[in-house]
Amino acid sequence: MTTIHIPRIDPQSAMDRNRPVNALLKSQILHLHEAERRLPVRHHTDIYINAIKTEGKRGIYSRRDGGDPRRACRGGGEAGQARGQEAGGH
Repeated sequence: MTTIHIPRIDPQSAMDRNRPVNALLKSQILHLHEAERRLPVRHHTDIYINAIKTEGKRGIYSRRDGGDPRRACRGGGEAGQARGQEAGGH
């Protein structure tokens, strides 16, 4: 079997905050935005996603969004109760 050498990547250089977002990152931004729209209004970030042009701005958006739409469901909110009942959760 042939061994394939994969070079190590320095995590500090992997993200360039000034690099323009590529198609994959734009897709992730759109996916996060769609998930955010399903949350109660009080959990919206109110960030205009079409203004996100760099990896740094994308990072700010994903951190403010939390990257986890379930955060709105914690603590017994109405969204959490409705989803828990639909999925058969407790």
